[in-house]
Amino acid sequence: MSRPIKPSRLWLEPARRRPNGSVRPSVYVILDRGTKRSTRCGENDRAGAEAAFERYLAEKRVGELEQSDRGRDPAQVYVADAIGLYRREKIEPRIHGGARLREFKARGERLLSGLGTLSLDQIDSGACARYARARRADAAARRELEDLRAAVNYYCKRKRIPCVAEIELPERGLARERWLTRAEAARLLWAAWRMKQSWKGRDSDRATGRHLARFILIGLYTGTRHTAICSAAFERTIGRGHVDLDYGIFYRAALGMRKTKKRQPPVRLPPRLLAHLRRWRRLGISKSVVIEWRGKPIKKINKSFRTARRLAGLGDDVVPHTLRHTCGTWIAMSGTAKGRDAAEFLGITEEVFDRVYGHHCPDHQAQAVASFSFKPLANGCEQNPKTKRDQKSNKIAVIR
Repeated sequence: MSRPIKPSRLWLEPARRRPNGSVRPSVYVILDRGTKRSTRCGENDRAGAEAAFERYLAEKRVGELEQSDRGRDPAQVYVADAIGLYRREKIEPRIHGGARLREFKARGERLLSGLGTLSLDQIDSGACARYARARRADAAARRELEDLRAAVNYYCKRKRIPCVAEIELPERGLARERWLTRAEAARLLWAAWRMKQSWKGRDSDRATGRHLARFILIGLYTGTRHTAICSAAFERTIGRGHVDLDYGIFYRAALGMRKTKKRQPPVRLPPRLLAHLRRWRRLGISKSVVIEWRGKPIKKINKSFRTARRLAGLGDDVVPHTLRHTCGTWIAMSGTAKGRDAAEFLGITEEVFDRVYGHHCPDHQAQAVASFSFKPLANGCEQNPKTKRDQKSNKIAVIR
């Protein structure tokens, strides 16, 4: 009679001597049907080994998911099943690659490590609250639980089973209201332009922030999100937006990509920025894409932006997205663009523009303020006092 197959388990592999004479310390490994997988956790890290083992079981369930699961009991469906099906059928066909797919996979791995071994009937407000406390970041936990809610709803609809999971999201954090004044924007721009490479505590003559200065200019002039700026090219390219220097239009939406809720309509470039872009193109500063570092496109700007922010003396609340808020605030404060024009320039709706930036407009509550400067008539109408006597009588008395 053959020996029965043992289930997946943890095993502390003892220390052993390598061929070169060094000693490899003992480490926990996962044994599963003749395969061995290291957890990279030593003898004194049993908790870490158990966490790695739980992630392994969750990933294993994702790989073993079959199409015959239709009509199963929700108590027999695990979170790992829902996330795996959602990723394969919903996310990967729509997002073929890039940063968005990597971000979703990272969020999925965190969900698997925290809730992957729970069944759908075990997901309730208490489980969500414990997950949020373990993450220690309400914004990140809310975004990950939103993915979990979408995955569970899709799985239940796809498999035609009742959805019993009660997913409660943490409260939404306060919206970013930080924007830069003209002086702060100038300090940040000059700090990026003057950034030098340091060696042994001394600055060299090599400039390292000129590409960041160009990024800041585009962000302040157009209010475009930082990912669209970094991926913008001068020619029509699949997967990138492009800048038309002949007509002065920035097509922010990537060519060939599916439209999302983040609207990215074309924006007409201001004359000053258009002159900069044409000069960068003519002098070869930017060859294929708008923002280049050592002749190659960049993917992220966060590291150099933090350095320039520190040199400019600005706080940690200033992030690349602050440039977009600054652009919207300056447009509202100028009062020249209103309604649909201002909203379309930023790629948002009129309602959102009024709610976020409307209080910066110089005409905000102008009618209410004007009511204190007019003299009411007997018929209920108002007129502007023309005589000096009427103007004096219309003044508000000072309360002492």
